[in-house]
Amino acid sequence: MDRSYQVYAHTVRILVLLLMLSGFLSCSKQNVVEEDYWVKIDDLAIGQAEVMIYAYQVYDEFINIGGENVWEFEDFSGGKSASEVARDAVLKNIVRIKTIQKKADEFRIELSEEQKTASKTQGTKYYEQLPENFKQEHGITEERVHHVFLEFARASGVYNDLTSDLTPDEDTIRQLMLENRDYRQLVETGPKDLLTQIQVQEIFIPLDADDTPEEVLNGKAFEELIDMYHQGEEILFTYTKTTIPEAFEAELTNLEVGEISQVIRVDQGAYLFKLIEIIEPSTEELKEFDKNFMEFETELRKKIINTLKSEHFDLVYEEWRRNTSVEINREQWGNVDFEFE
Repeated sequence: MDRSYQVYAHTVRILVLLLMLSGFLSCSKQNVVEEDYWVKIDDLAIGQAEVMIYAYQVYDEFINIGGENVWEFEDFSGGKSASEVARDAVLKNIVRIKTIQKKADEFRIELSEEQKTASKTQGTKYYEQLPENFKQEHGITEERVHHVFLEFARASGVYNDLTSDLTPDEDTIRQLMLENRDYRQLVETGPKDLLTQIQVQEIFIPLDADDTPEEVLNGKAFEELIDMYHQGEEILFTYTKTTIPEAFEAELTNLEVGEISQVIRVDQGAYLFKLIEIIEPSTEELKEFDKNFMEFETELRKKIINTLKSEHFDLVYEEWRRNTSVEINREQWGNVDFEFE
């Protein structure tokens, strides 16, 4: 189902960004009894508490995006239920972070005291918002949450180390910016055309009217026709060049104030317009538009550059991932669920 797939795709994307870019810190080795591990990444055994910290993050994001009923989807994506898809996301995130930790060690990514303090603060806040029964059931301690948040921060450090000096090609950036429909429209249409308002009175003559549009118009004033044929309470409509329906554009953009349009036929009937006023933007409005456009352009450019950097990092990560072994304790992994309330 399309909606379900979009929820899943968006959820995984947000989770990856969360785990990659969070500014969290603090590092310590875990002690997991061999027979109690839930998943192994290379020779690192990961137990219940840490797995369920990741699970709660996935749970939180699924709820935020798909609502409380998201878990009711039995065929959420690829024949899998929402819980199965979420469980896959938990594993994917754990593998990603642990794989990057190895590279953090190789690259000797160290955290400043300020970063460690920030990580601990964020970890404490996160720990405090977890339900008490959830923490008790899965043995989640504040120290364990600090450990997880530290690894998020170190992963962010690896990401920054590999992408900070990456400068995407300007032609590529420009091309991707123009693929944004809103930006392309703003670039292709002048500010004055975008802001100029065209106010018209509108008459709609349905196909099942007793008379044809030409017979209706014969000898009648426009105001009289409004009383006869306008639908609803609104008779005055405001358009801009970019919001005029395509069927009306050629006629409305060539009218003079006070002029009545030709009959415009559509599948449902016919329209007739009278141009009441053209309101052009003030100098202040044009300046404000330019300011807002520049802010939008700057943010869009940053977003695209970050996307290109992420894509570059993902290619590198996939190579690392191929050299990482993953062993799942199927008996324990089946206990990953999302019934936290």
